[in-house]
Amino acid sequence: MAGYAPDHFMTELGFDEVVFDPDRAVARRLHSVGGQAEYRIVRADGRIVSVVDACEVIGRVVRGVLLERPLEQTASSDSSGSQLLGRIPLVTYIDRIEAGTRSRIRLYTSPQVFLLIGHTPDEILSDATLWASLLDPSDERARPLGDTLPGRILRSEYRMRARDGRTVWVRDEACLYGDDSGPAEYVYGVVRDISEEHAAEARTRLAGTRDTLTTLLNRSAFIEALSAQIEEARRLDEDVSLLLVDLDGFKHINDALGHPFGDRLLIAVARRFERSFRAHDVSARLGGDEFAAVLRGVSSENASRIAREIAETLEAPFQLDGRQVTITASIGVASLAARPASTEVDLMGLAEVAMYAAKRRHCRVVAYENGLRTAINGRPDFSRLGEMQSGIERREFVLVYQPWLHASDGKVDACEALLRWNHPFRGTLAPGEFLPLAERAGLIRELDLIALDSACQQAEAWRDSGLKMRVAINASRESLLYEEYSDRVAAALSRHGLLGPEIEVEITEQGILGDPGQAARFADRLGRLGVKLALDDFGIGYSSFAQLRELRVSTLKIDQSFVRGVLAHDKDAAIVETIMSLGHKLGKDVVAEGVEDLETLNRLRVLGADYIQGYAVARPMPAEELGPWLAAYRAPASDEQTPPKLLTRRRKGLAA
Repeated sequence: MAGYAPDHFMTELGFDEVVFDPDRAVARRLHSVGGQAEYRIVRADGRIVSVVDACEVIGRVVRGVLLERPLEQTASSDSSGSQLLGRIPLVTYIDRIEAGTRSRIRLYTSPQVFLLIGHTPDEILSDATLWASLLDPSDERARPLGDTLPGRILRSEYRMRARDGRTVWVRDEACLYGDDSGPAEYVYGVVRDISEEHAAEARTRLAGTRDTLTTLLNRSAFIEALSAQIEEARRLDEDVSLLLVDLDGFKHINDALGHPFGDRLLIAVARRFERSFRAHDVSARLGGDEFAAVLRGVSSENASRIAREIAETLEAPFQLDGRQVTITASIGVASLAARPASTEVDLMGLAEVAMYAAKRRHCRVVAYENGLRTAINGRPDFSRLGEMQSGIERREFVLVYQPWLHASDGKVDACEALLRWNHPFRGTLAPGEFLPLAERAGLIRELDLIALDSACQQAEAWRDSGLKMRVAINASRESLLYEEYSDRVAAALSRHGLLGPEIEVEITEQGILGDPGQAARFADRLGRLGVKLALDDFGIGYSSFAQLRELRVSTLKIDQSFVRGVLAHDKDAAIVETIMSLGHKLGKDVVAEGVEDLETLNRLRVLGADYIQGYAVARPMPAEELGPWLAAYRAPASDEQTPPKLLTRRRKGLAA
């Protein structure tokens, strides 16, 4: 109201200075006898406002309420000071400090204390121990008073137990009063109920640690809990075991019955999962269809037994929406005893290795043991989860760029950004060596966003150097389903000062099949930004022509399995010709990828490819090498004298 800090009013002089000079006598008289009066105060900004002051005088303390009076109103003659005081949502109190003991004796407390804790002022004043007995002993207000210098301001927040058993959080603000020559004699304070503020803060904290779908702990909160459990287990010389659970075939259920049904199934799984543990065990949903639990004081052998019981529990049919659904789980178990020096990330990696072994062996549960390694699609699992998370933090994931040759004029004005992992021990890893694990671990979207921002940053650098180069960026199916991906694209464009047509987003044909409607919405959101959408690996996903017609796609990229066979296999050549004809008639560019030799390049030129991508043009290269490569590159001459073995029509004929 007045625009001053609360400390300004901690002395009588401080308030006296605020009162408008002609009205100062009215305010002083009111504060000496109590009652109600109207006068004017001067705000901190210099504005003069009228106020109604209703107060009572208790010893040396003036307790009251100050209300600003709107200019069009006058103070109501029948509004008594006590009526106004009764509206104050605060408990005021006066304590006397016992000399030499620093203990406090309550002299006065206002009637609002009954609304706060269910005890009347008379009860508080007649029982000197009652107020203190209601305080939570672990909170700040229950501690000794400390020094008692006059003018000291006391501020604290603490819990009280109300008569009906409720826990009430309060904020207590008080000032010590006394002669300047000695210690303070009185504490004048105000107590306010802040339970709702604490509840709101608790809800906010909970939202940051809980999975929004299942209400189990989320990944980040679980990793913190796992770290704490490992530390406590080491302190107590106990074992600690980690269970990593992955649902088998959940994707097929999700695709067949829809995401809403899949979400309800995950909720039902979560309820069964959390009921399988002790009260102090920690369970979580890490993302997707992956769950985890940490069991302190449980050996690997006993954890494996518990894991088998959980697997059996999850295999019991679920009844949802009138359907009976059965699902199985693969569970990996890892214990601290197997690797005593393990961190939480290490233990997660060991459990993941065991979980993949369970999937490969088609058994419910596998416990990690030294020497155990798993494989993804037959390849050694070199990219464990812990290494991948560390690699993301250390920015080991980088982009290389493979140029697209414009078939008609031999120019290069576009390229594809391809992700690589510069592993500190295993060298440069191609996507096939780490993307499967990233998908399983729920990290694929994070890699997509790394690629998006890095590619936009590079496009900005090329543009600023005078090089015009459209950059195609790969996005996974998970990003296609991620509603906020288009927002991240818009933010990246804005951050780097790019226009939508300066980048292109690629998704695979198979990626759109699970949810064509979502794919259409994804394409529309990008289209509103001016960003083109390319359909990668086209020809192997069996998209219907209706989907292709409705989807807002600008570019078709023919899968390299067909491109490589155009010279040797009639069927491959026919498929390539059909895709090019279809694409051009629908007004889309067609890119032939995986072109490895000049003869295939020339054949695809004749067939009407718009762009050529592959080793016949250039291998993927770091961004800093693209400029020098462009300066030296000369496109191969078009081999017009070599007739196609099967097809003689040129693109002009196809477009007719």
